[in-house]
Amino acid sequence: MAGGEYVLSFWMAGSVGQWWDLNVAETVEVNGVTVFDFDTSVTVEYMRWEQFFIDLSDYDGTTVTITFRYEGIDGDVHLIDAVMVDDGTGYVVPPVSFCELAEEAWGTGSFTGDTCGGLNLISMMSCDDYMYFDNGLEDYYEVVVSPGGSFTATVTHSSDGTVWILGECIAEIGRFTCLGHADATGAGEPEVISYTNDTGSEQLVYLVVDSWDVDTCGSYDMYFDGLGAIANEVMSIGEVKAMYR
Repeated sequence: MAGGEYVLSFWMAGSVGQWWDLNVAETVEVNGVTVFDFDTSVTVEYMRWEQFFIDLSDYDGTTVTITFRYEGIDGDVHLIDAVMVDDGTGYVVPPVSFCELAEEAWGTGSFTGDTCGGLNLISMMSCDDYMYFDNGLEDYYEVVVSPGGSFTATVTHSSDGTVWILGECIAEIGRFTCLGHADATGAGEPEVISYTNDTGSEQLVYLVVDSWDVDTCGSYDMYFDGLGAIANEVMSIGEVKAMYR
């Protein structure tokens, strides 16, 4: 520890408020002494990434051993990334965005597409107090919803697919606002998701057709039924989709 670089930083995500969380401990030690406990330090939701900083200036001029320790049962998932020791800047994660994929292609009714031509920007998120792993390629739709307006999207994916409704198209480290999620059926069966704008003003939300994992992208049909809502297709890279008004 020297040269003004005395700050340990890292990103973590883990269980918060779940029954199995009672049977696990995630800590950080310096020279065998615990200096960090995840359960008493976390401030975000279940399985949301958060960055932590630990001051190591007391160890100036010494060589330290830093240990990340997981102890527990029940197979509780815990994630860590971007471990650094520096002046306190830490690793700055760029925002995740699919806004630039927007196309001026307005329409309502039936849409067809193929997630194999899309991107994988949404893969893990807390939604309705549960964590979803949909680690596949995606297509994106903007939906303008008037005050009190609503819509229902019925998506039939040729492989196993899911559907999200998100509150924005750009978010720090992928922390999109999850307004809804549907993953009740398998390949070739429809996923149905609905949304109502009760904010009192016009709202822009994003409908995401996702593949369940990297091996299950494919074609899909979506029927969009909106009352005071207009779907704006956000095109996938390298894939021009057919739209029917």
